[in-house]
Amino acid sequence: MRIAFMTMVLLKAERASPAVAGFMERIAGAFAAAEALPGFVDRARVDPATGLYNWGVRGVPSTFPVPDPGDRLAHTLSVWRDLESVAQYSYRGLHAEAVKRRGDWCVPPTWPTYYAWWIADDAWPTWEEGYRRFDRIHRHGPTAEAFDFRRPYTADGTPTTLKRSAT
Repeated sequence: MRIAFMTMVLLKAERASPAVAGFMERIAGAFAAAEALPGFVDRARVDPATGLYNWGVRGVPSTFPVPDPGDRLAHTLSVWRDLESVAQYSYRGLHAEAVKRRGDWCVPPTWPTYYAWWIADDAWPTWEEGYRRFDRIHRHGPTAEAFDFRRPYTADGTPTTLKRSAT
């Protein structure tokens, strides 16, 4: 079993705006840092020729508080070996620095900004599946269907605790 992981923030301005330039400038470096880690498996990618994503069509979850966020919705979908790997990435290095500064670029959230769920080793998540799981965690809080670092679950649906690394 592996972890599917989705993040979701709403930028304060359109992506081309100088108000969010610091956020946009960090994207390539954050992706490169994730891809260099041993726990990283893959992420949803856009085909430059078609503009389509490899894991389905991107959209907006039905319970997202802003029904038509345009290109202000910044979200990612990735696969990791385990929850500890993605947690370590999230709170270290370039990504951690961006998380600390998210108030500079992002609207204060009233929704889950990240969540995870277990997938089979031979499976790939889709954006549609991620949106369904967003709706679930947004309505009901963390469950075995969609959870966060504070209230994680094992692959068999048992509540657990995140193993924190000292490195």
